[in-house]
Amino acid sequence: MTAGYQFGQFQCARQVLETLEKWKSKDDWRPSAPTAEGNMVLTSPTAEFGSWIEVLMAPTGGKVALRLIRDESEIFVSYNHSPECRPSIAARSKLPLKADPKKIPAYWTDQKIGNFIKQSKTGFIYLWSPHMPYSWKGVEEVRKIALKHPKLSIEIMMDPNGDPQVAKKITKINGWPSDYLKKADSTEFVMRGFYLHAPTLIPFKNREFGFHLPGYRDAQFMSKFLKKTGVL
Repeated sequence: MTAGYQFGQFQCARQVLETLEKWKSKDDWRPSAPTAEGNMVLTSPTAEFGSWIEVLMAPTGGKVALRLIRDESEIFVSYNHSPECRPSIAARSKLPLKADPKKIPAYWTDQKIGNFIKQSKTGFIYLWSPHMPYSWKGVEEVRKIALKHPKLSIEIMMDPNGDPQVAKKITKINGWPSDYLKKADSTEFVMRGFYLHAPTLIPFKNREFGFHLPGYRDAQFMSKFLKKTGVL
């Protein structure tokens, strides 16, 4: 549904729509779980990779709060039910996660992930967890796909909640490269729900993410899925 349909019932709808346009909303609204206060929550990506908009709407149609979420910062704008429609604006910076090079490679930010899918155009990212044995099996299945399709762009990343010391032992036992220890510090992954389960297969085509596939699957199943999404 378009922003005009979603927010047209609010008194300050014009100001809300102007803010959304300024933030380059893609107008691709997805419902999320309501807040404890009963506010409706909607999210939409923007034209900038790694930049998302979250909107909270009071059930009475009185107040609308908007949040522009990025890797490095957040901007908050809210409109109360008043004739003036004066916005309340706030901002805060977010500290990037820092990796200990002795334990894991540097985090992949939205900028690095965005550059990867833009340059590669087609491929997939595989998230694995050192705490889930089926994740380890999944990595081996992904390696089979990589051997069969050497020109396909593939990146294997670790669940950001995974213990790097445990993961380091697993990579050593399996003879995997230390590159598999890298983690993503990504707003895009959070907003698309990619972190909700590991392992997860995240395909992309024409520089856009498609539907992800959570859970362990063997190489044959994943290959069929990748063919359906147009990656293979």
